[in-house]
Amino acid sequence: MKRALFFVLLLLAFLATGGAGAQDSLRIAAVVNEQIISVYDLNMRLSLVMAFAGLPDTVENRQRLAPQVLRTLIDDELKRQEAVRQKLSVTENDIQRAIRRLERMNGVKEGELDTLLARRKIEKKTLTRF
Repeated sequence: MKRALFFVLLLLAFLATGGAGAQDSLRIAAVVNEQIISVYDLNMRLSLVMAFAGLPDTVENRQRLAPQVLRTLIDDELKRQEAVRQKLSVTENDIQRAIRRLERMNGVKEGELDTLLARRKIEKKTLTRF
């Protein structure tokens, strides 16, 4: 728990000094059982959350949301690790159904999610990695 708190504080200090940079993929936001969640992963998920919540992409919103989003990324990674341990798999069909459901829930026409993500410079793997 202390380790996670340390990483959250480190992350908040980083976010206060500026936005995403080219080296974000090399910076560590958290470590989950030796699996790294990078600051880049966190920034992509923050962008995704703000896009779907209709929030402006500001430093203040990023700082406010970062701890919650990081906690979600950590929880998602723990679930992913447990799924691997139990040899559970997700099919491409499962992923496509989830994407269609996400489009419906957010008022995005079917098939236009890719356009929305590209416009916001959000990588699609942000939806499917964790």
